[in-house]
This record gives sequence, C-alpha cells and structure tokens, in this order.
Amino acid sequence: MPVGVPTVSATNFLCPKCRKALVPPTAPGPGASQCPRCSTIFEYEVLPALLAGPRVGIPGEALVDASEASCFFHAEKRAAIACESCGRFLCSLCDLELDGRHICPSCFSSGRKKGTLANLDQFRISWPGLALLSVLVLPLGFYPFTPIFAACALVFLGIAWRKPGSVTGRRRIFICLLATVLAVGELIGSAYLGRALIRNFTSGSAAP
Repeated sequence: MPVGVPTVSATNFLCPKCRKALVPPTAPGPGASQCPRCSTIFEYEVLPALLAGPRVGIPGEALVDASEASCFFHAEKRAAIACESCGRFLCSLCDLELDGRHICPSCFSSGRKKGTLANLDQFRISWPGLALLSVLVLPLGFYPFTPIFAACALVFLGIAWRKPGSVTGRRRIFICLLATVLAVGELIGSAYLGRALIRNFTSGSAAP
C-alpha cells in the first residue's frame, strides 16, 4: 500500500522513510515507486515546473521610435504589455505573469503585502517548529499545562511526519528529534510529579 510522499526537488528524490537518494522521475505526472533499501512503496507526483528548469527573464526590446510606447520602469525599452492592475506599460522584463494575469513589479509587491494575490504561497506552517514551541517556550509561562503542551507537540510531530520533506533537511530532523525527547520527558516528569502529589495528599488525609 502506498505510503508517504518523497522529498522532490531539482537535485534530489528521497525515500520518505529511510531518506535514501533514488533515481528521479523523468516525466511529469503521478506515479509510484519502491525504495530498494527499505522496500517502502510510495506515491509521488511530479509537477511540470520541476523538469522545466529555471525560468530566465526575457530582456526588453530597445525603443527605436519615439512614437512607440515605452516601459514605465525602463524608458529606453519598448512596451510589450500593460499591467492588468494599474494599466502601466511594461517591457518584457518587467512583465510578471501570475495565474494568467500580467502585473507590474509595484502591483506585485503591493499585493503581496496586502495578501490580495490569489494562489501566492507566502506562508507555510512549520509543524516541527510548533512542536518545539509547545515543549520549550509555552511551559515557561503556563507550567501547570505542561502535559497538555507535550501531548500537542506529539500531535504536531505526527502531522509533520506525514508531510513532505523540507528543504531544510537535517535541521528539520534535528528539531523533530529534540521536540520528541522533550515532549516524552515532560510527560514522564508530569506523571511522576502527579503521582507524588497524589501520594502525599492521600498520606496526609490518612494521618490523624
């Protein structure tokens, strides 16, 4: 049964379980493979952009006639298209295509700050980071809830385990291991402390 999603980039294709480097796929689309080391069967999907390589910007054409429209940002370049947001003329270099729309650098920067650009991924949740925050920072101010924070950290780590690998590589693995050790230690310590408190309470109540 397929499990996990491998880490895929332009330079690596790793098994989601043992992290062995595998031969990367050569065609876009979904597929399945099996790791020769740990025999893990997994599914993957290769986006066309992965195999397309880096996209090189097209330099703007020089303006040869004063009657032609020029780029708003480069007066010496010929206008190729107009920004669909503000209407400014743009050369080929300044034309930013996003989700089928052509916008200028200023509108792109403004839209990114305001969060008005659709399909622009600006933030991703770091589940290992949340787990480490739950066991390392939150207990300092809310120590009675340490067991709850530790349990939440384990849940976050479980979610992180099912997510695709991160480009941070070993750093992500180190954070996961550190958060796991701290969470388990806090749960064991809280259980031991709670047992000691109950024992003291019951022995005090039994005394005349």
